[in-house]
Amino acid sequence: MLPNWAINLQEKNKLRNSNLSIKKKEQEEKDKFTDDSNYSLKKINEKMNNLLKRSIINFYIKKQEQNSLQIEDLQILYNSIMENSVEFKNESWINYESFSKARESLPLKLKRFLKPSYFLRFKQNKKGEIESANLLVVIMYMITFENNRIKLMKFDSEGNHRLNEIELRKFLLYEANTIGSLQEIPQPIKPLYLSIITKKIYFVLKKTHNKEIDIDEFAMSDVLEEFSNLKNAAKLSANEEKKNWFSIKSVMSIIQDFARISDNEDKLTKEQFERLGGVTNTFVDLLFQELPTNRMTFDNFIDYVLASTYLSTNCIASLKYFWKVFDIKKNGKFDMFSLRFFFQEISQDLEKMKAKPINIDWIRDEIFDMINPKNRTYITFNDIVDSKRGDNFFRILMNTEEFVEWEERESN
Repeated sequence: MLPNWAINLQEKNKLRNSNLSIKKKEQEEKDKFTDDSNYSLKKINEKMNNLLKRSIINFYIKKQEQNSLQIEDLQILYNSIMENSVEFKNESWINYESFSKARESLPLKLKRFLKPSYFLRFKQNKKGEIESANLLVVIMYMITFENNRIKLMKFDSEGNHRLNEIELRKFLLYEANTIGSLQEIPQPIKPLYLSIITKKIYFVLKKTHNKEIDIDEFAMSDVLEEFSNLKNAAKLSANEEKKNWFSIKSVMSIIQDFARISDNEDKLTKEQFERLGGVTNTFVDLLFQELPTNRMTFDNFIDYVLASTYLSTNCIASLKYFWKVFDIKKNGKFDMFSLRFFFQEISQDLEKMKAKPINIDWIRDEIFDMINPKNRTYITFNDIVDSKRGDNFFRILMNTEEFVEWEERESN
């Protein structure tokens, strides 16, 4: 039995602990309320900021749309420039005085296209005149850029002048629904269509997926112009439409090629890919070694088609794609060993064709002369880029027919 003082102390401690527990719970509730309130306030502020930002963007877009030009505005611009130009040898020329006169005759919203500083950017003849046709081309380019930027900004949800992949797809889908030839895309094909054309844009703009695309860069790009050209599909020949990567004919051609060689499977083996033709087995073996599962998915196939298509333009993204395969030592150097490795199969093909043997040293000299590397013992990626001959370099070493044609040209 505890003494009375001990019992009293125990009771006091219980009461004290009970009071502390109550205060702790009250403080926790208060802190929780404060945290929730702060979180709520933060979310409200964030939402308000986003709404304010969106309102400013919408106001800016509306203002820009009001200043965008109509067909009649273009005609006024054209007439003003041509009326103040002079004819010489079937070409129209305009001097600075006439340029200024043309500017003064324009409505306020058109004056920005004939700023004095613009005149100075053009090459002038001995009389101080510039070609009117060149001036009109640049003006049309500026107008197209402005209109493209306005359209793209409508899909910029963050207001950071960039589009992420989701926003880009929304823009492409919206535009596709305004293009007559694309309105016929079957619903099951639309996701594939969007995937293919999105890949093209990222490839040409040298962006990796999940990276944002700068609106100004995209607005002035050739790839957007190619997409927009489909709005005038009636003026395109059947061949031009098929060559346009964004056309349904082009997209269906890629899908059908993959289905044809894949036996309708979702991934290609090396043997199936070889049915496509156009490259040596040596190249195919190395290409498949670069794939994570040693099988080629449809996405991988699109990458290959894109890289092959743009190789003729010496597009950096395309050159990088093939260099990754050709850099067999993974040291950034293509040397004599690498050349022998790639040429071995081509040499065997030449024997089957009963062509005369070709000295490997001659091939080395011709290729090194073509690329003109900084170091005569090996070729680097930068050497290939600087040479502007990457297309020739890769094709002659991964395609026997291309090699034969090149060898005949160099020998004559």
